[in-house]
Amino acid sequence: MKTLNKPHEADFNALRHFNPKPDEVFLDIGSNRGEAILSMLISSKVKNNIIGFEPNDLIFKKLNNNYKNNKRIKLYNIGLADKNDTLDLHVPFYRNWMFDGLSSFDFNSANDWLKTRLFGFNEKHLSIKTVQCEIQMLDNFELNPYFIKIDVQGYELQVLKGAIQTIKSHTPILLIESIDNETIEFLKNYNYEFYTYANNKFVKGTGTLNTFCITQNKMDDLINEK
Repeated sequence: MKTLNKPHEADFNALRHFNPKPDEVFLDIGSNRGEAILSMLISSKVKNNIIGFEPNDLIFKKLNNNYKNNKRIKLYNIGLADKNDTLDLHVPFYRNWMFDGLSSFDFNSANDWLKTRLFGFNEKHLSIKTVQCEIQMLDNFELNPYFIKIDVQGYELQVLKGAIQTIKSHTPILLIESIDNETIEFLKNYNYEFYTYANNKFVKGTGTLNTFCITQNKMDDLINEK
């Protein structure tokens, strides 16, 4: 397993401002190969347990092996959504290379992302493998999260709808990739405001990659550290 001396994404530098209680947990929804978990582990502010959810059987075994000896980390080979079910996870391959980070329960999200972003894209080299996955609601786990990172390729709103009681009870800080307007309007119902992280501070607005969603009570509790 590779190690890092800095976060895999600059937004994870924001963890230096976090102020979790010892019994609160950090969640990684859409763990993929574990980059976000590594970024949490290297933060001096994160001494809490970390729980990851990754539904893709094609990569979960390696992910689990990487962290099996770390008692702070618990991994689940399931996906999260707004119901308990079994769903098809669509995994894109291009020239037989697996783009597992683009896997999605939404076929169009998995199928279309590379088409406009890969130079010289040729449709005949694209294939989609379908993997059946167990799906549960986050509320089933009755967790006490301080922070939740969500990167699920177009399925963010369904994850949040399955976490309503968790959100109401604990108002966790959320980090959501590629947030859309429907998700923003949903979270406004629970008094969330939206921030980017730049120059060592939170700034109102949505990010080009990730957006922090933070309630006022959590914002007031952040540590002012540069």
